[in-house]
Amino acid sequence: MNNSKRGSNLSKSWFNDYLIGRPVGSIVSQLTILPRVLPHIMFWLVFIVLILGSKKELSGVLISTWMTIFFVSALVVYFNLYVLLPLLLFNRRFILYALSLLTSLFLGAFLLEWLARSGVFVIEVRFIDSIKNLLIFVIITSSLKFFRESFRKQLLVNELQQKQLEKENAILKLQVNPHFLFNTLNNLYALNLESQERANEMILQLADFLRYQLEVSSKTFNSLSDELKIMETYINLEKIRFYRADIVVDIEPPDRVYLFPSLLLLPIVENAFKYGTNQFRFVFKIEAGMFYFKSYNNKKKNIGSLNGRGVGLSNVRKRLDLIYQGNFDLKVEDTENYYSLILFIDLNKEVIR
Repeated sequence: MNNSKRGSNLSKSWFNDYLIGRPVGSIVSQLTILPRVLPHIMFWLVFIVLILGSKKELSGVLISTWMTIFFVSALVVYFNLYVLLPLLLFNRRFILYALSLLTSLFLGAFLLEWLARSGVFVIEVRFIDSIKNLLIFVIITSSLKFFRESFRKQLLVNELQQKQLEKENAILKLQVNPHFLFNTLNNLYALNLESQERANEMILQLADFLRYQLEVSSKTFNSLSDELKIMETYINLEKIRFYRADIVVDIEPPDRVYLFPSLLLLPIVENAFKYGTNQFRFVFKIEAGMFYFKSYNNKKKNIGSLNGRGVGLSNVRKRLDLIYQGNFDLKVEDTENYYSLILFIDLNKEVIR
């Protein structure tokens, strides 16, 4: 019973991983590309068996003829699947896609007719029939592609919703780092003795920060401008604790409204202050839809590598993968003396919401 259930779960995981377009889950699957190409092999085998199985007499030349026809058909099919669809149709360049598809169909049909006239084939191949047959293959495979893409996006949406639930639970359980809150209140008390005006300003910033966390706990996305405001508020609060530190913040307001994952950058900024000492640099810029973020801090002595410490950066990577699907670049430089992180995100691309 347990083995049967385990096998069922493994099959479901393999199917979902294949549809979602990520490395397949099982150990065996990760060691071979067979699970990725197996559906394609099965697809072509079905047609080969149907065609050759209907022939009363088979010869080596006849088999070679049909294998060549299927090879040319595969060239047209995969050119459509992996070049024309993603580069043209999915980017709404419909006219150029139609012209390119027609060109590939005509070239494929011309190649088959040329091979037939040159005596390579032992069966008659007509130009118009070749176009019809190639078009049938394109329609079938494109339909399967659309189904897979639709199912893949649905899986990503479900997974993102699950991550959102986890984030909401984490925010509700730990609204703010207790250690940060304790130190902030202590510093506010001390600052109040020196300058009541500045202390009142910091109290308002803390209230804004806590209110923002409560508001975004139910949101997956927020405006980039609001995200930058909360990052600036958080950094200003940390300046109270690190009042002797060299903290440089460069925030460039966005030129228009962009959606941005709520609290995505907060774990990175938190870690900078958690493991830094007296030098901090934060840069937030946006140009032509390209978002640039840099975080730099020197490190406490004998702290070693920050890789693997906590789950903050790991969760950031997972959210980036889920939402932007490769339309980002994350670079980390972790040395003995400093830690630097640079993030580029193409906000012009479609995201999974």
